[in-house]
Amino acid sequence: MILRVLFLGEGTSDGGITTHIRRIATENGFRIVVTDPLTERFPQSRQRTVRSKLETIKEIGGVYELVIVHRDADGDGRAHRLSEIRQAVEAVMPDTPFMGAIPIRMTEAWLMLDERNIRQVAGNPNGKMDLGLPKSGSVEKVPDPKAMLAEKLTLASGLSGRRLDKFKKRFPEHRRQLLDRIDPSGPICEVSSWRDFNEDLLAGLSRAADLNAFWPHGLHGHGRRGVVPRQHDPPHKLYQPVRPGTRCCGQVAAPGPGRRSMSLACMGVSQWEQWRSTWLISPHVWWR
Repeated sequence: MILRVLFLGEGTSDGGITTHIRRIATENGFRIVVTDPLTERFPQSRQRTVRSKLETIKEIGGVYELVIVHRDADGDGRAHRLSEIRQAVEAVMPDTPFMGAIPIRMTEAWLMLDERNIRQVAGNPNGKMDLGLPKSGSVEKVPDPKAMLAEKLTLASGLSGRRLDKFKKRFPEHRRQLLDRIDPSGPICEVSSWRDFNEDLLAGLSRAADLNAFWPHGLHGHGRRGVVPRQHDPPHKLYQPVRPGTRCCGQVAAPGPGRRSMSLACMGVSQWEQWRSTWLISPHVWWR
């Protein structure tokens, strides 16, 4: 089963978080496809709130098993941001599991812990100047992480004059690169909001997988009732006989039509070839 995941970031440079969403999902046995829409191309009136973005996506036919919304906590706190996200998703996509990716204050707090990455992104990996980066235990208490990160990148670059002016204008791209380069086994493991992000993502993926297994037709009209795809199997073993209620790869098989579901591996050659031809011509039919 492949889960369709929608990621909504606050800005265009937040897309680096999707790298870690895919990594965490893969490491834990989930197969996902992440959509990171270009919300800046939505009508101006539809770019202001999470709800308006979700409404636009729904209107153009977007259907997902999990919605991930990235919002900085800023001064409002994690609980307030989660409440905002919950209200928006339940109003537009009430049957869809969701989670919030919520750094304390700002996302930039996640990006100031790896000195090597900062020097590389700044284009001066062999620089020796002291950057004075905050420690993992205090980074979420920095009043303005965005301003501090820009300052540290400027210092690490070693540039001056016009070259420095051009460098500063590329801050969104530098920020995106740093997000993409976060070392999941590094000091960030000690940051509470990063741990929350990992735990909430796994919980959201598990819930989405379980719902999709129980209601493969009822939720979004896709899937095969009573069948759970096995991870990393070749196409001819994609569907295996599974009794309703059986837990397989962390998922529960949905009730079938009163009998065991038939595996493609158990079909005759001619029937298998017919299914294979159908899949090659119209892959979307395979999942119905």
